[in-house]
Amino acid sequence: MILFIPVIKPLFATLGVDPVHAGVMIVLNMTIGLSTPPVGTSLFIAASIAKTDLQTATRHMTPFMIAVIIVLLLVTYYPPITLWFPDLVMK
Repeated sequence: MILFIPVIKPLFATLGVDPVHAGVMIVLNMTIGLSTPPVGTSLFIAASIAKTDLQTATRHMTPFMIAVIIVLLLVTYYPPITLWFPDLVMK
């Protein structure tokens, strides 16, 4: 994230994407990336803590990943979901 975000931030600014909205999208994408193979660091750690094999952990994690993907799609294509609270606080 330290290398990626400074590179991509001007692109978001050029496209007119709010920085808070961009940050939420990046974090959700990172969650998906860290929880799915082949990188899946969080998946490997969770499977080792639960003392189960990777296939079982992946099978049990699938409904949660579907939910995260749906939330990512909603947040990406409908920005007011992300921005309603910051807008409420900043008024």
